[in-house]
Amino acid sequence: MDQLWPAVVAGLAGLVGAALGGYFARSGAVTGARTAADAITRQVDQQRANELQHWIRQERRTAYDEVIRAQGVLARHLAAFRTALEHQEPRGTVDEELNAAWASLSLACSRTRLFGPDPVWTAAVRLREAAHAGLAAHRAFARRVDGGGAFPGWGELAAPRQEMKDAGAEFFDRCRTALEIPPDR
Repeated sequence: MDQLWPAVVAGLAGLVGAALGGYFARSGAVTGARTAADAITRQVDQQRANELQHWIRQERRTAYDEVIRAQGVLARHLAAFRTALEHQEPRGTVDEELNAAWASLSLACSRTRLFGPDPVWTAAVRLREAAHAGLAAHRAFARRVDGGGAFPGWGELAAPRQEMKDAGAEFFDRCRTALEIPPDR
């Protein structure tokens, strides 16, 4: 019996040690799993934020490009309009193309509101307004030319054309700045 008690005590000590070891191993495993899960969650959140920023930047590029292209189309049609006026050619087709170009520019400018930022939207509104005013000035000029008399020269269209050019340059600068900085999250 004398040998039984040391064996029982040793067995109980081993059992307590195994229980404590198991507890600490379990605690360590749970803590490790939580840490790993938190790290994965942060990584997924960061990846989601990065992908969202990338998507916004791509959509901005597309929207800005549409405005710049539409502005170029309108400018080409206005040049064709002036050429037709100067040569006293029929302008029916040119008028239709101007209407379509203006509608495309207006729609493209409106789309910038979706993707911002506000300075680009403000510049797009200015561009749309300048283009509308420039188109109105060209049409008013055409009505005077169509009324007869001597060709008045292009001087009165200089200010609206310069305003369209300045508004386009401002829009381009605001777009470039917006694309250089990451979108807000």
